[in-house]
Amino acid sequence: MNATVIRGEQAPPVPRVEERSGRWVLLPDGSLRAAAVDAPDHADRPGRAQTLQEAEVAELWALAVRLGLADPRVADPIGNAALLEAGPGELVQIVELGVVDPEAGPRSWTFVHRGPAEAGGDRVLGTLLRALAERAWMADRPGDFDPPAAIRYDFGPDPYARYRTAGEDSSR
Repeated sequence: MNATVIRGEQAPPVPRVEERSGRWVLLPDGSLRAAAVDAPDHADRPGRAQTLQEAEVAELWALAVRLGLADPRVADPIGNAALLEAGPGELVQIVELGVVDPEAGPRSWTFVHRGPAEAGGDRVLGTLLRALAERAWMADRPGDFDPPAAIRYDFGPDPYARYRTAGEDSSR
């Protein structure tokens, strides 16, 4: 599985992970690679976010089957998905699936949704993108929507604790 979301430069930021720019690659060994980058490249392989168990990979493929994405006959006839770009206010969702047939060799097919960013993208592709993001531990609400966290310093344990008596207050 290979998925990319490209958000146009003038599209306002959104909290939903399946509508934000990002990149996900699920390899056959269960390695899930993911990155939330402003300008994702569909040909790029991000760093590893997690290694999924065989059952989790099977769940994702079962979800793709339920969503109707496992049938190459209904895929979008596009050329090189890495060449797709989003317009200024556009949202582009790309999901590429593939299998290795023992007789025919490797096959892949691609689904692409392109539309105005305000419309929120395709519901079917968004469901699969959300499932990938959840397994990559990507938050639905990015940090730039939240106020900055307070800096809390931890200087370790109290170095004077052994010199205090049992009833003495250590907050001095």
